[in-house]
Amino acid sequence: MITELRYLWFTFALAVSCGNALAETHCKPDEMEYFSCKIKNSPKIVSLCGDVFVRNIDNAIEWGKDGPKVREDAWLQYRFGKPGKLELVYPTDTKDSLRKFKAEYDRHNRGFDATISFVNGGFTYVLAILEGAELEKDYFYGIMLAPVNNNAHVKPATRLSCQNSPGGSSFFDLTMKLDPNKIGQD
Repeated sequence: MITELRYLWFTFALAVSCGNALAETHCKPDEMEYFSCKIKNSPKIVSLCGDVFVRNIDNAIEWGKDGPKVREDAWLQYRFGKPGKLELVYPTDTKDSLRKFKAEYDRHNRGFDATISFVNGGFTYVLAILEGAELEKDYFYGIMLAPVNNNAHVKPATRLSCQNSPGGSSFFDLTMKLDPNKIGQD
């Protein structure tokens, strides 16, 4: 009887922990999760989802006489809210959505900054992984928001920190490859 109870408790605990791990993204199974995390002291989750173009980024960028052009079917989408209850999806239409995001990747002597930002509703939203910068801690993972007339990198109105390191893959590749100053560089 005790063994059966232990087994049931273990199965329940495993199911809950797996459910929580799976719930910490708004990305669908057939999408690429570039950035996802649960916001510290909140039930809300932030995710940056897209197609899988970054695995073969060179196929996503076409070179023309006017410089680099991103493939039209490549897309990104920001999603924020509680699991199963999104509060903000940007952009709502994924067509031509890459042009609505700005990516920056910078290595400096103290670490690196990797950010993807967009403007919506009078605010600049910045998804950020900052390490070794002049911060209160040695790192910041999360979202920075500021009114458009303010610089969210310098003086954010709001910072929402991730509870843990963000999940997802290829965020750094995405920022390096989509940074207009670095397109075409390896």
